[in-house]
Parts: sequence; C-alpha cells; structure tokens
Amino acid sequence: MAGDDPGPFYCLLGGNKAGFYDARPANTMLGAPKALLPIVVVTTNRRDAETIFTLHERIFKDVAADDAHTMVWLLQHEPATTIDAELEVDGPIYAVRFGAETGVYIGYPWGSIERYVTPPSRRTYSPRWEGFSRLSDALIFMVKKPGANLPLVASGSPYPRPPPRTKEVRFDFSSVAEPAQNDGVFATPSRSSSPVKSAMAASSRSASPVKTSGGTSMSASTSRAARDIDELSAAFREVLGATPALDFLRRLLRPPATMGGSVSPRLPPLILGEQADMLFTASGLDAHELLTLLQVRVHARTVESFTHHVGLLLGWSTRDAARLWEIIRLPDL
Repeated sequence: MAGDDPGPFYCLLGGNKAGFYDARPANTMLGAPKALLPIVVVTTNRRDAETIFTLHERIFKDVAADDAHTMVWLLQHEPATTIDAELEVDGPIYAVRFGAETGVYIGYPWGSIERYVTPPSRRTYSPRWEGFSRLSDALIFMVKKPGANLPLVASGSPYPRPPPRTKEVRFDFSSVAEPAQNDGVFATPSRSSSPVKSAMAASSRSASPVKTSGGTSMSASTSRAARDIDELSAAFREVLGATPALDFLRRLLRPPATMGGSVSPRLPPLILGEQADMLFTASGLDAHELLTLLQVRVHARTVESFTHHVGLLLGWSTRDAARLWEIIRLPDL
C-alpha cells in the first residue's frame, strides 16, 4: 500500500481490538484506563501503521495483558529498539498515558494533539504525557501505569529480565463485584457492599440448624466455643500480660485447635478479614505462601509495591494482587 496515504491511521497493539484502522475505534482507551492494552499508536501514513503493527505479532500478542514487566523488557530489545529506522516519518513522538484520548502520536506537532491531552472539565484525573525521540521509549512510558508489576530500578537503568510466571490465577474473584467502569477513568471500588459477606449471610439465614447426635444445635455449639475462646484469652492475658503487642498478635493469629481455635485445617492461621479468609481457604495457600504474603503486606506502603513484590515472590498477576490489597484487613493497634 502507498506510504503517502493520508492519515491519521490508528494502530492498536495488544488486546482484542488489535489491528490498524482509518478511524479510532469508539470508546477505546479514553481518560485514565487501568488496562495496559491496547496501546493506540497514531501515525500520519498507512505504511508506518503497518510497520508498527509488526510489534503486536512479535511482542504484545503472546504476553499476558497485565504483565507490564515482560512488555517493558521486550520493548528494551530488538525489534522495538530498531523500528524507528523503518518509519517514514521522523518524529516528533508524544505519548499520552492519561488524557482525553490516550496513545502515542507520531509525526504530529504539539499544537495538533494538545486537545487529546487536556481532559474534559468534569473529569478528576490528571493527564500524563511526555515527548520522546524513540517509539520504544514512548511505548514503555504507556505501560508504566500505577499498579503495574514493575521492579524498582534506578532512574535511567534498564529493567531486568522478568522471572518466569509459573502460576496461573490463584483466586476465583467471580463472586466479587468488579469495580464500576467509568469510561476508562479510575473508579474507586465501593466498600459498602461485600458480595462474599452477603452470600454467607444468605446461606446462614436459609439453612436450618444442624443437629448433633446429642440434640445440640450448631449455633449453640458455636456459642460455647466462642465463650471458651474468650475464657482462654482472658487467662492468657492474666498470665502473659495484656500488652498492646500481644493483643495485636492475638487479633492477627488464630489459636490452634487445642486452645479453642478452629478445627478446620483449611482455615488459615492468619486473620486478615472475612473475604480474605474465604479466598485463602478456597485457594489452598500453604504456610510459606501465607507468611510471604503477610511479609509483603506489612512492608509495602503502596499498592504498586505490593503487587510488584507479590508478583515476583509468588507469581501472581497484578490484577489478583491488587484485589488482595483491597480485601486484606490488618487489625488495628
């Protein structure tokens, strides 16, 4: 096809809309999308769009949609680093990570794309954009979003090879409501509703008490166990002292079965919230993984740090790690 076909042309890298178009697909990567893919690349001619689309086949097609680390590492090497020499248009290159219409714009002066950066007045997110001399650097900028599973490196240093992702999705979040979608803008998950908790409540209301051989209902047995735990806790506080640190640990760790704790071997020893308990029980976490998870949660100050280290140490996706960050509840001091 002729390289001087009039543009713009829209090349979509990754995702289920991958391809190149003569018009931007409706509602694609507008505002401040959390998703990494697709990345929209806007060119002034068809030939450059076709050339850039080869990166989809060689990089983005076979990489997990949430694996920013692998994407960035591949973009640091050929063919991404040498593709600029194959383009007919020699800059400028502007990358708009968050803005009215996100994407990488090649061959357009700033004055012609400024309107794609500034968000409408009703939007609350801040635009993020930057100019580059190489397409590969612009694509890396697009991938480096909050919550991405990227390691911490010194400014200007290359990212190391990503570790192998040996584990699939660990948790089934199908029963947990997805955050509301708002035209690609960041949405804060509501904390007022808990699908897991609601399901448990509905189950307890609809089920009749299970009778034991002695005629005692399960609810009565549970009440006795609760009283036993309270008595044991009081005894330990009297012997060991009720220091804040010990009180914190008692609210973080379940007592063993011999001390009135749960007799279910599947219930995790850590108390990290009702939703976390249910998901950990269903996933079959071993003690080492649970301790690693607690280590990261205690020392991670941000969700970005948490998702990064959980991905490196346990092989979980950014999506699953971010959900865990939302549902884990540590006891207050």
